[in-house]
Amino acid sequence: MGRSNAFIGVDMVAQPNSSQQNGTTLSIIHQTLLILRKDILLELRNRAAIQAILLFSITTLIVVGFSAGGGANLPPDTLASLLWIILFFSAFSGLSHVFIREEESNTAIALRLTSEANAVLWGKLLFNTLLTFVIIIIIAPLYFIILNAPIVQPGKLVLSLFTGGIGLSVSATIIAVIIARSHGKPALFGAIGFPILLPMLFIAVDATRLTFQSYSNINVLNRDILGLASFDVLMIVTAGLLFPYVWESE
Repeated sequence: MGRSNAFIGVDMVAQPNSSQQNGTTLSIIHQTLLILRKDILLELRNRAAIQAILLFSITTLIVVGFSAGGGANLPPDTLASLLWIILFFSAFSGLSHVFIREEESNTAIALRLTSEANAVLWGKLLFNTLLTFVIIIIIAPLYFIILNAPIVQPGKLVLSLFTGGIGLSVSATIIAVIIARSHGKPALFGAIGFPILLPMLFIAVDATRLTFQSYSNINVLNRDILGLASFDVLMIVTAGLLFPYVWESE
């Protein structure tokens, strides 16, 4: 069943290839949107990633909230650290499947033949980014309610979560294709991703911590948010340079 679903998804991308044979060439943007649509439809049909993510994140959130007793006495450092630990492991429990699914269902070859490498990268990256923001939108409000976290600077908190979420999704995407193309086990996903994301997690925790404090240094907070944005740009550029070689390698 999973294989047939995957082939249906690839057919959606492969369909324009006949028009290419007739002299019509799809733009990379068009191919990107087709791949994004294909992944969204497959996820809505199978719900493999979202179910795994929600199961892990909500269970972890409830356990943390119960252990912390509502979080009333937790310092901002601990509250910020727990939030990003939950977001990190929740995201990495489901984001790896975008490329591993293609390899396991033997549709990766068809995708390489019918789509530009950059279109595959941006389509998968947009899908992972949307999935990451869904996680944040669901988990963050529940976290603040259960742990009674004091949000002093909501605007800066949203910026921290936004830039940190992009960093998570970009890193997860490029790590996923490396593992999938090397036929590595999905269990390696978190082991490889954690060292890469460790600097970003430090910055994200510090930025989130400062949004919980009324006496925080606004210059330090702005520096942290700029650091997260810089990390995002670095990872996007790295992904753009590295992906074609990894994706098209035999």
